[in-house]
Amino acid sequence: MVLCSLTLATSLPASTTAYWRLEEGINGSDVTAAVDSSGNGFGQSSRGGSPKYSDNVPGAYIFDPVSGLTSPNTLSLDASVANSRIRTVNDAAFNTSFTAEMFIQLTGEPASYHSFMRRVGSNTHRWQIDFDHGA
Repeated sequence: MVLCSLTLATSLPASTTAYWRLEEGINGSDVTAAVDSSGNGFGQSSRGGSPKYSDNVPGAYIFDPVSGLTSPNTLSLDASVANSRIRTVNDAAFNTSFTAEMFIQLTGEPASYHSFMRRVGSNTHRWQIDFDHGA
């Protein structure tokens, strides 16, 4: 089972590019419209597999050091079904340095390669965070 909450924030100045709190759903329901809570319009554009909302979270609250706010944390993304993922639009806002923050819970070791977060882009705009037995 893979559960994650994602946050992307630019490094200079300290402003938020996008973040998905995943609080708009119901435990066990399909993630079909994850909202970008930053207000910048990078909500879910599509999905793959069967991502679900889950009430399995790393803590009851999340503190945002940029805004200084503490928010309830009630849902996460359950990506335990193979190839489950959400996508957002490809935008130039992601062509800069930023911090990616997420909590990932693995129950058992992935059997092989598993990508947790990636950007398919050209040249230096391509990256991914993954687990890979082979490399």
